[in-house]
Amino acid sequence: MALAEIKRFNIIQYYFPLRGHSFLPNDRDFGVVKKFLAKHDRIYLPKQVCEIIIKSSSSQKFTVTMVDVEDVIDFKDWWPRLYKKIVNSVETENLPRDKRIPFHLSTFRYFRYSGEFPGTVVASSFIAALLEHTFILRTTGKRHVTLPHKKAYDKRQKLSEAKLSDLKKILQFIPEEFKSLYTDIFEVHNP
Repeated sequence: MALAEIKRFNIIQYYFPLRGHSFLPNDRDFGVVKKFLAKHDRIYLPKQVCEIIIKSSSSQKFTVTMVDVEDVIDFKDWWPRLYKKIVNSVETENLPRDKRIPFHLSTFRYFRYSGEFPGTVVASSFIAALLEHTFILRTTGKRHVTLPHKKAYDKRQKLSEAKLSDLKKILQFIPEEFKSLYTDIFEVHNP
């Protein structure tokens, strides 16, 4: 929504298709990757997954970006200063309370944000539905919208004891050439 407000995009549309009913062009891409991935017996490193995805397309149309700790931005503190979490649709705000339609991400399958209507999202329960609901999420303050820059994490996050235990159990089956990633994980947890 903020990207439409700052005019980086005129319109942003999100589609969340029902499982098994999408038939979108990228479904074919997932099939290509899945087929190529099935040819690999063992994968030990995230880097290997990236390489497999890139190599799965004969036309080299896939790109992969490895996300690191510095790449994860903190939206938790940023979001509430600009947008409301609880709001009813404009179309139902004058109806009795039990008839109003609240904004819940899990209720809708299609969202549209436009730079023409800052802070507003149009949502519908189905893709290409006739009935849409408009929600004004922008807070009343006229703050200038800037994207968040604060990192969410200063360092690598710790794994649960159960996950560490599972990693220790499989470590004996990992070839020496790939063990450095796993030993690094244990060092972070046992400084």
